[in-house]
Amino acid sequence: MRPPVTVRPASERDYAGLVSLGEKHGAGCVQAASAELAKNFLYLIDAPERLVLCAVDERADEIVGVLVASEDETDAVAPTSALTISYLAVSPAHRRRGAGRALLAGAVREAEDRGVDRIVAAVANNDRDANRYLARLGFATLVVRRATSTAALRRTLGLNEVDDRAQLRRRLVTRSMRGSRALRHGA
Repeated sequence: MRPPVTVRPASERDYAGLVSLGEKHGAGCVQAASAELAKNFLYLIDAPERLVLCAVDERADEIVGVLVASEDETDAVAPTSALTISYLAVSPAHRRRGAGRALLAGAVREAEDRGVDRIVAAVANNDRDANRYLARLGFATLVVRRATSTAALRRTLGLNEVDDRAQLRRRLVTRSMRGSRALRHGA
């Protein structure tokens, strides 16, 4: 028998449990420091445009899963409203026991309440288990989003060379300005 799991909107009293879950289990993304997680969860819980649901094991009175979502558009050119799940984490001890399904059911209810007929889940490309799980539930690939750092793209585009010239020009202007100030002040 599965342990009873209740899904409810998260409140400020839940944030310590959410931080603990995020520290230990994450959601296929880079782990954040405790202080940063605490700050982020407090912000998300208070943000009216965000939906934060927590799955609670009733027997242990412990938060075993979290889902963070917001209403968004899937396309800027031909906008379609969707509830976008940006964070979904379930403790390993509660996986395959209904906690993830209960959180997603909560997201479905919220989407229906808002009149939104699409749900999108953001999943790390290399999170094989999460991708398989969502595919079994009917989620299909919508887009592939690629990411890079600004510095790496700058190097790849050859923008460092342009900036090096601009910085050199700024230094020369700054030096000439210092020289003209020194002349004015009799140095």
